[in-house]
Amino acid sequence: MARPSVMFALAGLTLAIAPCAAYAFWRTGAVRGVRRGLRMLAGAKPTPPKANKLPQKVVFGKIEGEARGAAGDVLMHTATAEDPYFWLRDSERKDPAMLAHLEAENDYADQMLKPLKALKDQVFGEFLAHMKETDERVPYPHGGWYYYSRTVKGLAYDIYCRKKTLDGDEVILLDVNKLAEGKKFCDVAELHPSPSHTIMAYSVDFQGYETYDIYFKNPTTGELLDDVLHDTYDSFVWGADESTIYYWTFDEAHRPYKFWRHILGTPQSEDVNLFTEDDNTFYVGSGKTQNSRFIVVESSSTAPTSEAHYIDLKGVSGAEGHKSAPLVLFQERTRGIQFDLEQWGDQWWIVTNKDKAMNSKIMTCPLGNTTFEHWKDWQPYDPKTRIKAITPFKDHIAVSGRKGGYQQMWIIKPAEDTWYQIDWPEELHSITISTNEEFDTDVVRVTYSSMTTPRQTLDFNMTTQDQKLLKEQPVPHYNRTDYASERIYATAVDGTQIPMSLVYNSKIYPDGIHKVGRLPILLYGYGSYGISLDPDFDYRRLSYLDRGVVYVMAHIRGGEDEGREWYEEQGKFLTKKNTFSDFVSCAEYLVSEGYTNTESICINGRSAGGLLIGASLNLRPDLFKCVITAVPFVDVLNTMSDPSIPLTTGEWEEWGNPNIKEYHYYMKEYSPYDNVRATRYPAMFVTAGLWDSRVAYWEPAKWVAKLRDFKTDDNPIILKVDTAAGHFSASDRYRHMRERALETAFVLDQLSSTELLVPGPPLPDLPPEPKESSRYAIVNM
Repeated sequence: MARPSVMFALAGLTLAIAPCAAYAFWRTGAVRGVRRGLRMLAGAKPTPPKANKLPQKVVFGKIEGEARGAAGDVLMHTATAEDPYFWLRDSERKDPAMLAHLEAENDYADQMLKPLKALKDQVFGEFLAHMKETDERVPYPHGGWYYYSRTVKGLAYDIYCRKKTLDGDEVILLDVNKLAEGKKFCDVAELHPSPSHTIMAYSVDFQGYETYDIYFKNPTTGELLDDVLHDTYDSFVWGADESTIYYWTFDEAHRPYKFWRHILGTPQSEDVNLFTEDDNTFYVGSGKTQNSRFIVVESSSTAPTSEAHYIDLKGVSGAEGHKSAPLVLFQERTRGIQFDLEQWGDQWWIVTNKDKAMNSKIMTCPLGNTTFEHWKDWQPYDPKTRIKAITPFKDHIAVSGRKGGYQQMWIIKPAEDTWYQIDWPEELHSITISTNEEFDTDVVRVTYSSMTTPRQTLDFNMTTQDQKLLKEQPVPHYNRTDYASERIYATAVDGTQIPMSLVYNSKIYPDGIHKVGRLPILLYGYGSYGISLDPDFDYRRLSYLDRGVVYVMAHIRGGEDEGREWYEEQGKFLTKKNTFSDFVSCAEYLVSEGYTNTESICINGRSAGGLLIGASLNLRPDLFKCVITAVPFVDVLNTMSDPSIPLTTGEWEEWGNPNIKEYHYYMKEYSPYDNVRATRYPAMFVTAGLWDSRVAYWEPAKWVAKLRDFKTDDNPIILKVDTAAGHFSASDRYRHMRERALETAFVLDQLSSTELLVPGPPLPDLPPEPKESSRYAIVNM
């Protein structure tokens, strides 16, 4: 989220009235004259940069020498399209003309957003006021230690630690603040102890491109080992002991495709490649079973299709033992059948969509007989229950999934062949299985939250069904009874009911929010990859809610909020347009049912959610007041036609391959970049990361250039490119919050909602703001 600044005299005037009266006063427009003084549109406006247009033909279809489709695909005859902004693409991030244009965009953004500095600082202060800056995660037991991370006020990164007992002496394993010294970006993806807990391994990316190096550290002395594994995926897995570790590397398109074994004390050049995934639509990943006996190596695609191998670590020790431990095929791939593996007792436990079980079911098979003919249903398939994953323990198996539109959990008693569902206190909730490193236990650790309940860490006893609250996320100056959440439904164009979850300040709206008429609304959506949005808590939303803005999540198709078919059958490939029309239907419902009007809706989405935003804008540009979108995937046709771009080949099973005629023309009808037209567009704030490997910076840069060229209004379109980060923005938590605060300030300003309508938190002193030039100015790469 982001930051606002208020005019305190005005805030004091409104707060002297009852909250509901203050809102009525705000609605009359009586304060609008003062508010206009804050609006960045007031006065002379800077001139936005104008990107050059250079002739460039983009080719679709069959090109000799390029793998432009999966095996067996029938590619279309060559077709071309003009793309005058293609020159902004530079995979090396070194082209002087491109860098100069991005620098001009950042200069323009700074000028346009400068009037919002006070509002940004105000919101940033509110973020800090609602955050316990010095805090500690609940320690989790693992191998005779308690592991945890903590933060310290003023420090930007986590400190990873462990203790022998909960009240014992702390051992600092990794202080990321020291690791990040002198770096503009630092992301530690994983940190895991060896099985004997005598060596710590961690993966770190100092650029933002999501290419990692793996380091090894003695946790007792703090000394680094000589071993360093370069250019790896973010994940890794230890073998049976500290002699061996397994990891993955990328192909030229940044696809994890090779699985390696490394013996500590030997150079990386001697590592052995155990598996290579040659099909460029598949990705490789792996991990250990919960009891640490097996390493499972899985190749998977979004088709959905899986293939798995495993290494049995039972009895394995030392370098020679690992060298002789074979990689064994579990089940070869069969298109359309996906599965994930765990082990309990003398059986494999399998979560799979086999036998047309769209929402997945649980099957079992003997450890030594793993092919399809040996798989048996554990329970009959229930099409109303979405099974996502299982986590086995000594006497129980925890199951996570969805039912009735919400996340749910079940506990299996495998010895009795029974299971039960866990009840939660709120209908609108989010529940996930947390870190559980111990197998021999009756307790599963979970995290619970809702739109009004901060994140809670709970231990659930699977035998007694007792819950123990270990910690609730501290949110200073927050009273949950001042807020209310509810679920409403819009009707899609085909009659499908689309859920929306919303939260608002009930002191501002004591009679509810229906029929208010012009509520300021922030409507958020995603809708791809089967990723669901769940009604969770985020203290940064309070800066919206306390100004009368209602936050709404749209549970549109493309996610699997209402089951896997919500994605597989109704929200991908040749049904992808449902995602966009669903989102538009949600906004139209909020207007037609009297919640708001078209001058009071802001829409927000990032990454594939940016595709949602761009496509929805092209459908109904008149429906929205403003837009905020981060790292938006908007150049769908161009990106998905080029197999050299990261993620492209693996996502032909998500969007379709535009080198195939059937998909080409369908995707062309919704691709945001290809459907920009001469019309009015709302005010927009777009962000990008120069080192983004998932959505390359040139997609938002080209889109913004084309929008400015075609639009017929004076609304600003602002692009800010972080030249020191990738897909997930700043790694420094304070920088990240400042960026969210700036986005929030933009939205609040556009929605004329800059003033607090209830008393805000006492504001702390703000840490010094880093010079923008050190972060956003283009430097020699």
